[in-house]
Amino acid sequence: MARKAKNMILPPVIAAYQQWITNCLIADGSLFSSANLWTPELVEEVRAAFVDHPDMGKKVSFWEKLKKQMENASPGAKHLMAEMIWALLAFPSNIKAHTKRNGIRDVWAYSGQVLSETLPLLNENVLVGIGSGGQGYLTGYWRELTFIIKLTVDLKKKSQSERQQLFSSYDDLVAWIAELPEGKVRQFRHMLRYVAFPDRVERIASNRDRLAILEEFGIGPKKETVKWSDRQVDDELAKLRAKLETEYPGEILDFYESPLKPKWKSEEDSEPLDPVEPPDEKNPNKIWKFAKWMGPLVAALRELGGTASIKVVYKRIQDDLKLTKDFLAEKMPGSDQTRFYNEVAWARQYLFWEGLMESPKRGIWALTAKAEGIVIDEQKAQNIAEKWAKKQKNEIQKKLASGDASKPLELNDKQIASEYPLSKIAEDAGVNILILQRWVAAIHRKGQAIFYGPPGTGKTFLAQKLAQHLVGGGNGICELVQFHPAYSYEDFMQGLRPQRVNGGLDYPLVPGRFMDFCDRAQKRTGICVLIIDEINRANLARVFGELMYLLEYRKSDTDGIPLAGGGRFHIPANVRLIGTMNTADRSIALVDYALRRRFAFLGLAPDFEVLRRFHEREQTGFPVDGLIKLLEQLNNAINDPHYSLGISFFMQKNLAKDLPDIWSTEVEPFLEEHFFDQREKFDLFRWEKIAAHLAL
Repeated sequence: MARKAKNMILPPVIAAYQQWITNCLIADGSLFSSANLWTPELVEEVRAAFVDHPDMGKKVSFWEKLKKQMENASPGAKHLMAEMIWALLAFPSNIKAHTKRNGIRDVWAYSGQVLSETLPLLNENVLVGIGSGGQGYLTGYWRELTFIIKLTVDLKKKSQSERQQLFSSYDDLVAWIAELPEGKVRQFRHMLRYVAFPDRVERIASNRDRLAILEEFGIGPKKETVKWSDRQVDDELAKLRAKLETEYPGEILDFYESPLKPKWKSEEDSEPLDPVEPPDEKNPNKIWKFAKWMGPLVAALRELGGTASIKVVYKRIQDDLKLTKDFLAEKMPGSDQTRFYNEVAWARQYLFWEGLMESPKRGIWALTAKAEGIVIDEQKAQNIAEKWAKKQKNEIQKKLASGDASKPLELNDKQIASEYPLSKIAEDAGVNILILQRWVAAIHRKGQAIFYGPPGTGKTFLAQKLAQHLVGGGNGICELVQFHPAYSYEDFMQGLRPQRVNGGLDYPLVPGRFMDFCDRAQKRTGICVLIIDEINRANLARVFGELMYLLEYRKSDTDGIPLAGGGRFHIPANVRLIGTMNTADRSIALVDYALRRRFAFLGLAPDFEVLRRFHEREQTGFPVDGLIKLLEQLNNAINDPHYSLGISFFMQKNLAKDLPDIWSTEVEPFLEEHFFDQREKFDLFRWEKIAAHLAL
């Protein structure tokens, strides 16, 4: 069964594509509106505009060509093209979700209308994708889009019952696709078969990968299987899956993940993940970790005569630097790809931009004439990294993601925030990337979420990290406000504020923190995040006022509601709220139910593995296993998850030196209050006893 993977959440994307098949391919409806867009007439208009008027110029991007080609089309045809772009982009996982969303919305905007970015099919959990499209798909959008258009033209010649039959039978669908022009060469044919029949077809869009799997698992050599039909390859992959499921009972199996991936795909054939650290212009002295591989990479290629296969280059670097097995085995967060491979791949990318390296053909790296005689020392490497980080900014990521340098939106460069990928949050915070994806999906779905848990579980830290991710790649803003018992509606929404005017006092109606934030957010196109720290310390019903209604109906009531002080107010579609709630101050069970159903609640508990990984990564030398055992005993004694002691107290590089002060001045006062009527328990966890237990 190919519906599941360990490192990806596939069901929402599959469900979205099947909605597209039902509403648009079988019926003549729409993904984003109540109109009938996928009609034979509009499909033909799109075909005439795009297929009959190809623009083969090389000086402008795919998106610029597309805008010109659709210039004279009707608004309906422009909307249909936007939905075809959705079908083209939703599958590839090597394109950023915000890049997909911006491209789709830009095409829709050709009509002069704005497409809401909060629509369910534009959510992060849908646009995260299913599998890599490969570089050929990214640089050949026009070919794949032409195939989608021609496929739809042919489909719309059939009756609705005939269309229904095609997508009800794998045999009928695969036979029909094979008869289409380019039905045996375009990658989208594999994508369509998978989303229509995910229990029958693997999530592999690359025929090269499909044949490599068959060869490496002993089914047949590529020189033979390349002659097979898609049906034959699907059949053999299905038989192989059935066999492997008996060898790995109960395990989720996917050909792009362990334990299957290493059996057929070497790491040098993989695409690099997000860079180890995103561009950061605010820190001029930043050390770019991957830059340290530029010198060894150039040196290895020189030793190999200036050109070599990727595999040979990696092996030469390993041998030259005598890298240990443990070092080479370190993985990227949430991935089977090693850090060594990923950092070298990014070093190569920057050297490519610098004009010092090229790839004359697939799988081959080479030095250019410009590299002759150049010495890449540590400072030179850092200068190259800094130069291209500043010059490319977010274009660095987008070029790899979209295959061209077109801007999805016209933004002031100074407003664009650096990207902060979930893989980097997983590394920094020690949280599984699948959990992060679920949290992001919940925030987009509801528009607002609350992290709740006992003290020291990293609620504010994670809220800030996710906010940085949500704002990244756009011109949005992120701010934090802390609630307290005296915080009021006048502070948050609007209220009268005394001002001295001409020697007297005036009392104008002044926007509060949230109204001011929303006013500024409306002027931007990117996601804007307001973090409300300690949200449960204020009287929320009093602070929010009319906002309680808008939090629930923000997507349907875009005209807003009248405010007590006059005027109307609505929450802009690009605004997200993230709150934090300390359950030791006020249990989640005591939170007003009306509020609870307006927010997604994201629970956090002490995760001692995060604490362990922190001390291992920082090489503090602190005996963390003993501390973890002690904290588990303490939390068992507390016997209340709302008051459990968190880990943030102990995530200190100098913990051995600082622990006596931390325990005596931060932990003990908390325990003394909690065990106020159980003195004997408190005495068990005083510093004198703890120090002896930890042998400090």
